[in-house]
Amino acid sequence: MGAQLDEVYINKGKAHGMWIGDKIAIRKNPETNFRTGEKDRHIVGFAKVVQASDDTATAVITASSGEVFNGDIIEPIKE
Repeated sequence: MGAQLDEVYINKGKAHGMWIGDKIAIRKNPETNFRTGEKDRHIVGFAKVVQASDDTATAVITASSGEVFNGDIIEPIKE
């Protein structure tokens, strides 16, 4: 579970286009979000990548409107 200013670990890295400084949106994944029973993929937070290796990355949650759980979906934000 994560909230604003928590670190989150991402199973995608530089090999998948994740770079330090990238901003990402975090969406609920209805298939893995059995705790709340939510069925949609609404955005629950935003994060910024602070570390990236070839296959993994670490991000800090910069804003959240709900809890972030393992299995939630990340999407890059294009600026």
